[in-house]
Amino acid sequence: AAAAAAEAAAQARAFVTACREELQVEVSVGKCLIYVPPVEGDPGPRYSPDELKLAGHDGQLADMKVSYEGFITAGIPIGTDAYVERELANLTDSALAISQKITTTLRIRNRQSLWQTIKQSTATRLDHVLRCVHPRHTTNLCARIDAELHSAFAQATDVDVTDINDTITARRLQLPADKRGAGLRSRTWLCDPCFVAGTCGVLSRLLDSPPPGPGFPNPHRSGFYPQAADWLPGCNFSNQIGRA
Repeated sequence: AAAAAAEAAAQARAFVTACREELQVEVSVGKCLIYVPPVEGDPGPRYSPDELKLAGHDGQLADMKVSYEGFITAGIPIGTDAYVERELANLTDSALAISQKITTTLRIRNRQSLWQTIKQSTATRLDHVLRCVHPRHTTNLCARIDAELHSAFAQATDVDVTDINDTITARRLQLPADKRGAGLRSRTWLCDPCFVAGTCGVLSRLLDSPPPGPGFPNPHRSGFYPQAADWLPGCNFSNQIGRA
């Protein structure tokens, strides 16, 4: 355990040093943490902060927190399944609390404003999460968002779209406005394609982009992590593939 703890601390120190010296990026250590993930198939004891300090978690890294479950970066939880699902539940609770407050405020004053406000805010509030987190973690999130949208629509129009005996109204809710629908996209429907689009968008920007034709510089666009070509052999994210 001591050797593994020492290795974890050494990797963190090396990363901070690389960011500062090679990438010329100043790292605010106080905002960083050391993530010590569990060993696959071994839910045994984790390393305590004292163990990490003994292994070298001091000096340059003394202000860094230690996490054993996961962390949040750019609003996206990364870590164990339990950690990710717990943080996503918290994000969803917060989004729904805001939505319900809007509904309470506007349902008497202006129902038209109620529906448009909920549609434009609540429906898209967690789309960034759908692009970055695997669908196995976002299925429940999407179902809760859809239920909240249906509830807001019912309070704005007195039409219950969850009535199992009236599937036509529920289907029309999803149709675009030019088809006499409400233009609402179910987050449950978007769960998988959002993640695929987000993944393809990131992977295509890791590598250098080839020129689209003669006369263009090569690479046409530099990737932000071209070393990824080593573990993405044979991948060619051309502009045509990207648009597809």
